[in-house]
Formats: sequence, C-alpha cells, structure tokens
Amino acid sequence: KEDVEYYSTLRTFEAVNNSDIVLLILDSTQGVSMQDKKIANYIQKERKACIVVLNKFDLIKDNIDKKLFIDEIRYELSFLKKSPIIMTSAITGYNIEKIISKIKEVALQYSKTIPTSVLNAFIREVIFKNPPKYVRGNTLKIRYATQTGVKPPKFLLFVNNPKLMYTSYHRYLENKIYEEFGYEGSPVVINLAKKKEERRTV
Repeated sequence: KEDVEYYSTLRTFEAVNNSDIVLLILDSTQGVSMQDKKIANYIQKERKACIVVLNKFDLIKDNIDKKLFIDEIRYELSFLKKSPIIMTSAITGYNIEKIISKIKEVALQYSKTIPTSVLNAFIREVIFKNPPKYVRGNTLKIRYATQTGVKPPKFLLFVNNPKLMYTSYHRYLENKIYEEFGYEGSPVVINLAKKKEERRTV
C-alpha cells in the first residue's frame, strides 16, 4: 500500500509540474486527508494556480452547514487559502459547468499584467495606509515596482535594503496586490532588489 501511495504521489507531483492550473479534487464525504494536504503544499510550493473541487457534495449537502464546511476545508488547506472552492457532483452533474467557467477566469488572472504606473500608484497608497516598521534603527523604502512575469504573476520591488523586509509585511503586500487586482486562485510572487538611488520613490 505504501508503494502504491508513493508512486501515486510522484505521478501527482509530475502532473502538477506540467500544469498551469491544478484542479485539486477532494471527496466531500471524506474531508481533507494528509495526502490532500501534501499535494496542496506542493501546489503552493510550485506556485501553481489552483481550484479546489469538492466532489460528491450531493451526498452530504442536506446534513451540513455549508459555510462551516467550507471554512473547515479552507482551514485544512491553509496552503491554498486564495483558491476558489467549488462544490460538485459528478453523478448528478451539479456545478460541473461552473468548473469550466472558473478555469477560464483563473487562467485570465494567472496571466494578467498590471501597468507599471497603476502598480506604483497602488503601492504608494498601500505604504501610506500601513508604512513598514523600523527594523534595527532603519525602515524599508520601496522606490519602484514593476511586474516581471506571469504564470504566476511576479513583481519586483526596488528597495533601499532587502534585509529590512520582514515576513509579515512581505505577506501584507502580497495579499494587498491579490485583493486589488483580483488574482483569484493564483499565487502572487514578490521579489526584491536593492536600489541605492533616492530620487524616485513610490
């Protein structure tokens, strides 16, 4: 059994590597297994867009609180907190068409580009509302931002000192970009580069 699970996991990881958008299909009657969590973690690690599909929902829909059930799934799949969740039934056909439409939506988000002027104006606003804290007597200054890639969306921030970027603020910027520009199901990657010049700031 362990060998079967091992090779099944390898095939799953290979499929993730060869995909832009991953459908993580779960059995609603079983909840989230350790194997599901392992796959979710790998999807996040590889920066793939993801849609969570809860199959066999017809078997439990009359016996659960839908909102509470979704909240529990999101808690268990914390690696994929930005991924949309679709409840389906392969037997009845419930919400199957919604999967196709959601794939199209996520594909657009995954390959979306943001104009540099719009991005920098937004970063200025975000910093104004919640400026970075002092670290070792200094503070992070973000001088310029640009998008450097898609699939996944990648952004490069030119800063005075990358070491001044602490984890919570890095996550804050990722979340704000995600919320503002609608990257549903898609990870947002922010990289840093040192820029010594003081002339241009955001």
